[in-house]
Amino acid sequence: MSINNQTTPDKNYPSSESKIINSVASPLNEEYVLLTVGYEATFMPTIEGIPAMGYLEAGHILSEYLHKKNGRQDSLVHPILFCYRHYFELALKDQIHLTLSRMHEVYYPKRDNHDLLKLFSKFRELTEEEVLDVSGPEESIMYDLLEAYVKELQEFDKDASLFRYSIPHSKDQGYRKQINLSLTTLRMRIDEMAGWLSSLYSWWDENHPWISPDEESQT
Repeated sequence: MSINNQTTPDKNYPSSESKIINSVASPLNEEYVLLTVGYEATFMPTIEGIPAMGYLEAGHILSEYLHKKNGRQDSLVHPILFCYRHYFELALKDQIHLTLSRMHEVYYPKRDNHDLLKLFSKFRELTEEEVLDVSGPEESIMYDLLEAYVKELQEFDKDASLFRYSIPHSKDQGYRKQINLSLTTLRMRIDEMAGWLSSLYSWWDENHPWISPDEESQT
């Protein structure tokens, strides 16, 4: 190691064998978290919402930190908004998958499908009639509110790139503007919709439990 005129090798200095994604052999002796990745091509419902809730919580943690440090023009604003926008995208895709799985259909979202309005439209088409039929017409207010928030996010960031990149991806993105964003209002509105979307997971289990194809054929 020759940094700062030091030539003594550092045993902790990374080598060519070092890894970023490192599996812990002895978890009891090291700091670790459980990472589950991959997909299963199945119409059986899985544990829903974990990645989506992770982005929601990350947005909350960052916004709370920024609020405490009284940040104004701060680099954390972009990751905060990205986390919240991505939460909505994943939550809507989860709800679509959850609904189609009860029809024994597998949902394959397009990799480039970041259009929140299209996702919301499909979510509403698949779920609203049954939810309103069981829970009452007042639930339509929540659909209308979610649509309004999703529309606002979609119009602000049409292709999910505005909060991720520092350079425009097309000539249509070649603009610059600044707004005074209320973190308190942002988090309040996000929490309103997140609470309702999360409640739908248990709603489906209570009112429309999943039945396997074999069980359904016997009824």
